[in-house]
Amino acid sequence: MSVEPGEDQECLSCSRRGVYATDGLLARFGPTMQQLDALRHLSGLCRHQRRPGTPPVRKYESACQARLILPPSKKQIVPTPIQRGLNVEAWTASGSIEWHLATVWSFELGHLVLDAAATLYPDQELTLRQACRVIAKREKPE
Repeated sequence: MSVEPGEDQECLSCSRRGVYATDGLLARFGPTMQQLDALRHLSGLCRHQRRPGTPPVRKYESACQARLILPPSKKQIVPTPIQRGLNVEAWTASGSIEWHLATVWSFELGHLVLDAAATLYPDQELTLRQACRVIAKREKPE
C-alpha cells in the first residue's frame, strides 16, 4: 500500500512544518475553499500570523511565511508551441501562392496535414513553411 503525497505546509519564520493528506484537507475544508484560506486556517496558531486587514509588517518585525507546497501534477505537461505557425500552401505554376490550406503549431501535425493535402490535391505543388523557411515540399507531379 502506497501513501499518496499530500500538501506540505511549512513556515520559514518559526520552522513549523506539517504534511496533510489531500483527501483529508478536502474532507475538512470542502472542495470550494481557496488555498489561501486553507493555509491561513492551518497556520492560525503561528505566533507570526497577522490578521487580515492589519497594517503591513514593519522593517524589523517578522511575519508568518507559511506556504503550501503542492504535490507534483499528475497530468502531462503539454509542450509549448513554436513561436510562428507552420503554413501548408498550394502554389501556382508561376510561383505564387494559390491557396493557404492550413496553419498548424506542431511539426508532426504539419507533416500530417501536408500528406493529407497531397492526397486531396494530387496535381498541386504543396509546401509546409514557417515564414520564409520551407520545411517540406511536395513537387508538382509531371
